[in-house]
Amino acid sequence: MFTRARTTRAITVAILGIAAAAAAASAGASDEADKDKAAITAAEERMCGMTNMSQRIEDTIGFYDKDVIQFDIMPEVFQGQDAVRKSLAAQYGNVKNLKCQMHHLQVGVDGNLGYAFSVQSFQAEGVRGGPYANAKLHDDVQAREDSVTVKMTWRQTDIWKKKDGKWTMIHQHSSFPVDTKTGKAVFSPEG
Repeated sequence: MFTRARTTRAITVAILGIAAAAAAASAGASDEADKDKAAITAAEERMCGMTNMSQRIEDTIGFYDKDVIQFDIMPEVFQGQDAVRKSLAAQYGNVKNLKCQMHHLQVGVDGNLGYAFSVQSFQAEGVRGGPYANAKLHDDVQAREDSVTVKMTWRQTDIWKKKDGKWTMIHQHSSFPVDTKTGKAVFSPEG
């Protein structure tokens, strides 16, 4: 025969059991989210840290989804790995001594979607005739007879999706802030 005390104890034990199971599930989900954030962070840092240009392009493409859409700092929109590969080759094919720094990286995940926001600084030497040959864009471009040194800082947002246990970038958006007084892009953090 059940008494009120036994019933109360049974309900209390059941509630505590449910709470413990929920806490364990939440801890497991938190551990998984931490691993996912670490994977995206490592990919972002690896892409920024690559300095060998030919290897950089091929290694970077491996992070992009086959159907990626990229809004790059160049005016075009690129869709798919092949289009992004061509864009990267055009931008980086004639540069050397690349240095990239990532500032203010923020990464988050929610299930199979993740994001990374950052500010990135870039410095490289470009061969005359490359995409920066006519780079009279700002004071940070130092022209020499055979090459041009380009320094710029931009904002970047990357959207990631986890497919079959692997994170791939499905969208990338890079932009420069705009000086509203001049209508020109601001290429350095100092403005």
